[in-house]
Amino acid sequence: MSDAPTGRSQPNAVTWHTQVARSFDARYATDRVFQERFALWERVISQSSVPGGRAIDIGCGSGQFLRLLAQQHALAVGVDGSSGMLEICREQMRAGGFGNVQLIEADLARLGELGLEPCDFAIASSVLEYLDDLDGALANVRSLLKPNGRFAFSLPNKSSIYRRLQPLTFRFFGRPVFAAHVRHMATATGIPAMLARHEFEVISIRYFAPTPVLSSLLRPLGLSRYSDNLLLIECAVGPAGGARTVNGGHR
Repeated sequence: MSDAPTGRSQPNAVTWHTQVARSFDARYATDRVFQERFALWERVISQSSVPGGRAIDIGCGSGQFLRLLAQQHALAVGVDGSSGMLEICREQMRAGGFGNVQLIEADLARLGELGLEPCDFAIASSVLEYLDDLDGALANVRSLLKPNGRFAFSLPNKSSIYRRLQPLTFRFFGRPVFAAHVRHMATATGIPAMLARHEFEVISIRYFAPTPVLSSLLRPLGLSRYSDNLLLIECAVGPAGGARTVNGGHR
């Protein structure tokens, strides 16, 4: 495992994630919503990985998903702006004996300036929503991928009832705290056009991250788009054979 510090990171969202790094990582062992998230990403990574290839985790955080990439690829690169998250990630990679991991501390808005070799597969879990320029971020990801490379990422689901109320709850109660840093949300109908501008074609879109009570009521009715708080989008460079919306990544 090698480390390569590069550049400076965004102050607000990065500072907050550094402050909550330990508690955030611990939730994967105790929180059912985080465990559902891990199970979904584990399936996606298993299906899209290229054995012997190169992968990159953009906003790798504490390394939960980077570890899965390292198990499947010859080289897994983790990039994050939070020194606190990377400290945990470094610990996990060493404990797991992963010698095929490279960690880079960098401003995620400057991915295209890192001089990385093209990858077969890229992921970005709950990170793109914090960047000022989503279009620019997608362009940077495209520049990192090989022809026919795959990209999987999540964004807040703008159709979710909870997400629609979130600006009000933050305005009046200051909760949830992370809402102060969220810059972008998306819908399953709107994201394909944005991706097409960067030569990506959507493979699938899944709803996940339930709202307590509401998701248990709406998921059985096929209405996850109104209750689940995140979208997981899988796409590929160039034609991918047509998109499909999965009405419940939780299944």
